[in-house]
Amino acid sequence: MVERDRGGSIMFRPYTVPADHKDFQVGDQAHICLYTDIEPYTVIERKGKRIKLQKAKATLDPNYKPERIPGGFAGHCTNNHDQKWIITANPNGAITEGYLGNDNEWYEKGSNRRTIISQGYVKFHDYNF
Repeated sequence: MVERDRGGSIMFRPYTVPADHKDFQVGDQAHICLYTDIEPYTVIERKGKRIKLQKAKATLDPNYKPERIPGGFAGHCTNNHDQKWIITANPNGAITEGYLGNDNEWYEKGSNRRTIISQGYVKFHDYNF
């Protein structure tokens, strides 16, 4: 969903949490929102309110080319939200853990509730950060 802030700039809301986001099972696709970037993972273990996730392989679609104009720190990417990724499970990916909080949201362990885990493969790299 794309919205505009008071200044007219585009704000990007890359994912809406589905109603069944609490029911992770082994083999499910997931993603972790890391501030402005989003990384895809696969659930490899579930024990009650704890899950283990393995980072999936995400390759930028070769048809996507960032379009930059002068501005910001090193330029502004005008087509930042048009990016497409090819995402597959990676049995050699880094492993992280998550837990179900008292508010029924999934969080990455050690993140101090700053990184939310949601369902589905999603990859986003903020070229404007």
